[in-house]
Amino acid sequence: MCLPPVLWSLVLIAVACCASGHKKHSEWSGWGANIFNNRWATSNSSISHSNAGTLHESCFVQFPNGVSAPPAISGDMAYFPTWNGRFVAVDYKTCQVHWNISVADIVTDYAPLTALQVNYTRVASRSTPQIDGSVLYFTTLAHALVVAVDRGTGAHLASIQINPHELASLTMSPTFYKGKLFIGSSSQEEFAAGFTPGYVCCSFVGNMAAVGYDKSARQFKTVWNVSMITAGSTLPGWSGNAIWGSQPSIDEARSQVFVATGNVYSVPPEYESCLTDTDANVTTTNSTCLPEGVLQEAVIALDLETGAIKWSRVVSPLDSWTTACGFMALPLNAAVCPGTPGPDADFGMAPTFVPASMWTPKGLDIVVVGQKNGVIHTFSARNNLEVNFHGGVAVQNDYVMFGTGQLRRSKKYGRRRLCAIGRMSA
Repeated sequence: MCLPPVLWSLVLIAVACCASGHKKHSEWSGWGANIFNNRWATSNSSISHSNAGTLHESCFVQFPNGVSAPPAISGDMAYFPTWNGRFVAVDYKTCQVHWNISVADIVTDYAPLTALQVNYTRVASRSTPQIDGSVLYFTTLAHALVVAVDRGTGAHLASIQINPHELASLTMSPTFYKGKLFIGSSSQEEFAAGFTPGYVCCSFVGNMAAVGYDKSARQFKTVWNVSMITAGSTLPGWSGNAIWGSQPSIDEARSQVFVATGNVYSVPPEYESCLTDTDANVTTTNSTCLPEGVLQEAVIALDLETGAIKWSRVVSPLDSWTTACGFMALPLNAAVCPGTPGPDADFGMAPTFVPASMWTPKGLDIVVVGQKNGVIHTFSARNNLEVNFHGGVAVQNDYVMFGTGQLRRSKKYGRRRLCAIGRMSA
């Protein structure tokens, strides 16, 4: 089936008009709604395709530049960030703003912005927050912070930096599980490489971290921190492997958390021949052009307690790309982007964990994840065995829903559509 796209600015309205009639409210926390990252409102049976046409505006609150992420919902409250550097709590039954705080102040109080940060990052959040009792957690773009605020008042409690790189950002929601927040870092260095004259590319390396928050002491503590370019692959020159969108998913039975990474930004001089030698770059894993420890465009399972990598699967050959390699109408800058650019085929989302059922391939626990090149991969959650392969996805029983992006134009809805494939063996 195919449905018209939904603007983020309207999501709050749709939720509000239907949830306001419930005696018992369900909770939606984080981008993926739950630790499976499946964006499925399991307890909501009030909205269906048969009555969606009856939805009407119940509450409308406008913000300059718009809302930057879908809201988290708890009780009558919706919590969300805006592109003008605010974080807001709205009572959607009364349509009153409960509190409205400055993310920009939190970011600049942590540290002043550099010239590069002013040009390429924002003093804002673009992640759906996580709810932990009286505390709300969200992330920032500039300085790559995880922030804790009082859920009742919006008062700032604490912040912690996940990646210290000047152009690091946090563009995904954290996942909250058993007292820890799991979060990966991304970066705007891809843009600096193409738009800043003389910029020496590149030095950012993505990482995945687990942090805990002590409510009594009002302090964060790093539990573990794992680089996406692992020990043994630290030749100067490798960079990239950002972790971008949605939120990490969790497999409770195996005590593991799943993420997926993006392309590399730069390669060591020893590997530059790989950017021009088409015969040398045909193997997706363990090739001479992509060392085992460079987790580029990889699906990764990490131990929840230690961060140890339980398994990983690199799905693409060497993919080195920044905006210097040609971005929209910009020409390729050969001085910064030598050889043939990669396709920029990041994983723009974290995997969705799908528990075993009659609908999953071979009755296995699986993870499902989509690449920017339009390929959807399915792996066994136990190991990196690919059991099927076909922006983000949503999962409901035997359906995987995904955006077609740049496929054929729909006469009714235009180019971008939301579609579903039934039965995961399809």
